[in-house]
Amino acid sequence: MLKRQRSSIVKSLGKACILILVYALFYGASQVCAESNKPFTADRHKTYGVTCKDCHGDQDKKNFNYKQCLACHDSYQKVAERTKKREFNPHKSHYDDVECNACHHGHKVDENFCATCHSQH
Repeated sequence: MLKRQRSSIVKSLGKACILILVYALFYGASQVCAESNKPFTADRHKTYGVTCKDCHGDQDKKNFNYKQCLACHDSYQKVAERTKKREFNPHKSHYDDVECNACHHGHKVDENFCATCHSQH
């Protein structure tokens, strides 16, 4: 009788572990999909009719200079002014000149540079 109860408990624990693993796999996959659905900087620009050449010019695409961003977006101060109504203004920084590509990666998902030191709550 005791052996049968132990076997039943082991089977139940095994099933629970399998369910947890399946959930973790699906949850992880959904997070990757959610992250990959965020528009890249280049995608957002494309929706406004900005072409590759508008940002990259004739230069090598891999040697992009962030100062090209400021040709359209003016200055860091003006960008910070446009985003001042957000709960957290990512463009207002205690650093003088954070390069745009510290957060914006053009053809990759953006990241929060500030979060490398400051935790987000």
